[in-house]
Amino acid sequence: MSARPWRPSPPPVSAETVLLTIHANPIVAIHFWAGWNEGYDRALDGAMAPLYREFGDRIAFRSLDFDDAPLQDFVKTAEVLNLPAIGFWRDGKRDRVVIGLRSATAWRETIREVLAGGSDAAGPP
Repeated sequence: MSARPWRPSPPPVSAETVLLTIHANPIVAIHFWAGWNEGYDRALDGAMAPLYREFGDRIAFRSLDFDDAPLQDFVKTAEVLNLPAIGFWRDGKRDRVVIGLRSATAWRETIREVLAGGSDAAGPP
C-alpha cells in the first residue's frame, strides 16, 4: 500500500489478511476507499464513526484501499463497482455491498439488518 495523507478509521486489510479476516470473524464490514475519492470517503467514515463504536463488539470493521494492486482480485469478486462502498461478510460469505453516501441512521439500519441475518445479496467471498 502506498502512503496517503488520509485513511479511514478502521484498520486496513492487505492481500494477505483480507480472507483471513473474513473467515476469522462472524461478521465483517469493509470500507472500500481510494485516495482520489477522499472527500466522499471521509464523509462515509464520518457517518460510520459512531457506528464503529456502537457495533464494534459485534462486527469487525476494516478498510481496504481500492487501488492496492494486490487486492484487485478481491475487489472484483466482491463486486465493488463504485466508491464509496462498504461490504458486509457473514460467516465468510459476502452478504451485501452498499455503495454511496448514506446517513448514519440509514447505515445503522443496514447494520441491524446484517446483524439480524437478513441478506439481500449473497455472493462470492
